[in-house]
Amino acid sequence: MKLSVKLILAFALLALIPMMLLGYIAYNNGRQSILKDMFQHLATVNTLRGAEFSRWIDNNKQSLRELARRPLIREYAASLSLQYQTEPGYEVTQRLILDDHFFPILEEEGGFRNLFVLRVSDGKILVSTDEEQEGQYKENRPYFIMGKDRTYVQNVYFPLNLEEPAIAISTPVNDNEGHLIAVLAGHVNLGEMTRIMATGSSPESRERSEESYLVNSFNFFITEPMLGGKFILKKSIHTEGVEAGLAYNNGVKLYDDYRGVPVIGAYQWMPEFDAVIITEIDQVTAFATINSLRNNIALVAGLLLVFAIGLAVLLARQITDPLHKLAEYAGRVGNGEYTAEVEIKGRDEVARVTSDVRMMVGQLRQMQEKLLTSERLATLGQFSGSISHELRNPLGVIDSSVYYLKTTLKDADKKTWEHLDRIRSSVGSATAIIESLLSLTQMKEPQLRRLDLIAITSAAIASAEMPTTVNVIQDFPEEEVLVNADAEQFNMAFKNIVNNAVEAMDGRGTLTATVHTTADGRAEVSLADTGPGIAAENLNRVFQPLFSTKAKGIGFGLSIARLVIDRHGGTIAAKSEPGKGANIIIRLPLYRERG
Repeated sequence: MKLSVKLILAFALLALIPMMLLGYIAYNNGRQSILKDMFQHLATVNTLRGAEFSRWIDNNKQSLRELARRPLIREYAASLSLQYQTEPGYEVTQRLILDDHFFPILEEEGGFRNLFVLRVSDGKILVSTDEEQEGQYKENRPYFIMGKDRTYVQNVYFPLNLEEPAIAISTPVNDNEGHLIAVLAGHVNLGEMTRIMATGSSPESRERSEESYLVNSFNFFITEPMLGGKFILKKSIHTEGVEAGLAYNNGVKLYDDYRGVPVIGAYQWMPEFDAVIITEIDQVTAFATINSLRNNIALVAGLLLVFAIGLAVLLARQITDPLHKLAEYAGRVGNGEYTAEVEIKGRDEVARVTSDVRMMVGQLRQMQEKLLTSERLATLGQFSGSISHELRNPLGVIDSSVYYLKTTLKDADKKTWEHLDRIRSSVGSATAIIESLLSLTQMKEPQLRRLDLIAITSAAIASAEMPTTVNVIQDFPEEEVLVNADAEQFNMAFKNIVNNAVEAMDGRGTLTATVHTTADGRAEVSLADTGPGIAAENLNRVFQPLFSTKAKGIGFGLSIARLVIDRHGGTIAAKSEPGKGANIIIRLPLYRERG
C-alpha cells in the first residue's frame, strides 16, 4: 500500500470515529432534552388555557350574579312575573330591563351573547335581549331547573333558536327575604372560548402547527380547532389523546390527530366542565430541531472527514507533487517551450529550487528574445544600406518625373492629376519604409539630456498625422516630469506609437495621453486608443520587427519605439482587451542630478 493511501486512511479514521461517537451522544442527549421541553411546554399550555377558560366562566358567573342582585332587576322581575303581557306597564318594564341593564352588560363585558329572565312557575321567558325568545317556555332546560337553587353552568348544547352551539349560565333572582322571584340566564359567546384556546398563539405557533381545543364527554368539539373548520358539535373526535383525557387522565403522548397527522398531544380532564382540553403540535415540526441536529452532526462529520482526507492528500502531495511538477516543467523547457509556467507553493527547499529554475528560464527566454531580435536586425542591417541606395535613386527619379509631368501637363484632365498624386503618395510611403528600416538598423547612441516628458509627448502628438475626426485627450500634471533622453529619438518613437493608434482606429476615435510619476519613482506615459484592440496572443509580438496585423505597413513602428525605450533604460508594454482598444505603457527612470 502506498504511503499516501496509508496517510489518507489514518487521518480519515482519526477524524471520523471520535466525531461519530460524540455525534451519537449529542444526538441522544439533545433528543431527550427537546422531547422533555416539548412535553413540559404542551402541558403548561394546557394548564394555562384551562385556567384562563375557568377564569372566564367564573367571571361570567360572577357578572350574572351581580346583575341578579340589583334592586331594580329584582323589582322588574317580580313585576313581570305578576303582570299579564297585555297590561300597559308590561312592555315598559321590559324596556327598562333591556335598556338600563341587559344591553349595557352585553356591550361593556362582551362575555354573553344574550340575557333573559324566566318565570319561576313555568320557565316562560319574560324578557330577553333576543326578542324571538320572549314567550318561549324552557321549563325542562337544566339551566332553568338548576338555576332556581344556585348559579349553574350548562355545558355546550345546541339550542334550536340560536341555530348554533351555546353554553348557558343561570342564577336565581331572590328578594330581600331570600324568596325566589325569577331565574336570570344567558348564553355565553363560544367565539370567546375559541379565542381563549388560541390566546398566545403567534404566527410562529401556526407555522409549527400548534393548536388547542376543547372536547366534551360525547367526543364532540366545543371550540374550533385552529387547523380545522366548522367542527363545534358537528364533528366527533376519537384520538388517543381525547380518549385518554375523557378517561379522566392527564398526560402527553404521541398519536394521530383528527386530521390523521402524527402529533405530540397533551390532554387534561376538566371535571367542572365535563370536557378535556387538548394541545397538540405536529411531530414533523416538533422533531424538526432534532432532525436538524442530526443532519448538522452528519454534515459536520462529513465535512471533517473531507477535511481530514484533504489534509492527508495535501501532506502526501506536498512531498511528491512539487518534484513531479518541476520535472515536467524542466522537460517542457527542454523541448523549447520557454513560456511554460510552474506553480510555486510554500517556502520549503523544493519551492526555492523551483523559483530559481523559473528565474533561469525567464532569463533564458529574455536572452532568446534579444538574440532573435538581434539576428533579425543584423539580417536587415546587412542589406538595408544597399537596398536603401538601390531604391532611393529610382524613387527620386519617379518623384522628379511626377513633378515634371505636373508642371508640363497643366491642362490635363482630373483623372490624370489623380493618378499623378497617387504615384507621388506611393513614392512617399516607400521612402518612409526605407527611413524606418534605416532607423531600426542604424540607430545612433542616444544623446542624453534633461527633457520634460510632458513636452516630448505633446510635441509628438502635434507632429503626428492627426485627422480632425480623432479626439485627443491629454491628462498631464502641472509640474514637469523630467527624464534623461534623446529628444529626436523620443519624438520618433512617440510619433510611431501615435500613428499606429490613429491607423488602428481608422482615423476615428479617441486618443488619451497620460503622463505621471509612479509610486516606485519612475515616469510613466500611457497612450490609449479606442480601436479594435490587440489579440492576447499578439501582445508580446507587436514589438517584434516585421510583425504587423494591418493590411498596410511592414511592422517597424513599434519595433523602433521599443529599441529607443530599451536604449534609455526603460520598458514598454501593451495592454488590451479585444474590442476595447489598446494601451501602450512606457516607463522610464526619472532624471537625477549627478552628485
